[in-house]
Amino acid sequence: MTALEDGGYSASLHVFGLLIGTLMAFGLLLLLIFGARWVWELIMDKKSADSSEGR
Repeated sequence: MTALEDGGYSASLHVFGLLIGTLMAFGLLLLLIFGARWVWELIMDKKSADSSEGR
């Protein structure tokens, strides 16, 4: 009986760990995407500002 409960506990713990890992990976991916987008917009703004100053 205890062995069965132990197995169920470790299985649920494993699923919980997988869920957290997936969420963390997804969060990092979103962070990378938004970070790259922000940097890209910053660079484009600088380029447009430079070209407008050159005119």
